[in-house]
Amino acid sequence: MITIISAEIKRACWRIVLTALVVASLIFKISPAQAQGASYQASNAEIAGGPPGSVIRDEPMGASPPGGIAHRVLYRSTSPEGKPIAVSGVIIIPPAIAPASGWPIVAWSRPTTGIVPRAHRRSRCSCFKRSPAAGP
Repeated sequence: MITIISAEIKRACWRIVLTALVVASLIFKISPAQAQGASYQASNAEIAGGPPGSVIRDEPMGASPPGGIAHRVLYRSTSPEGKPIAVSGVIIIPPAIAPASGWPIVAWSRPTTGIVPRAHRRSRCSCFKRSPAAGP
C-alpha cells in the first residue's frame, strides 16, 4: 500500500511540475537572445559582405579611458560551427600621433558571463574602470 501511495504522489508531483511549466511558457514569452541595440545588429547580407575580421561598422563611444579615444566595432567572424557571424568589440586609440612603426597592439579580453545583453559588461561605460589595461 505504501508503494502505491508513493507512486501516486510522484505522479501528482510530476503533473504539478508539468502544469506549472506549461502555464509559465504561456505567460512568459520565450525568445532567442537579441542584440541590445542597433550598434550590435547586422543583417545576413552585412555579415556575408566580407571576410572574417573585416569591419561591418564602427562608432565613437561616449566614454573612454583617460586620454584615449574609444570606438565600438561590429565585425565579421565565424561561429564554432564555421558559420559567418557578427561580433563586437572596443578599440581604444591613444590620443597622440602614432610612431612611424605604428602603435603596438594590446589585446585584452574579458569572458562574457551569459548570453543576455545585461551579462556583457563591454556595453557599460564603466568597463574602462574595470580594465587593468586602462591604466592606474
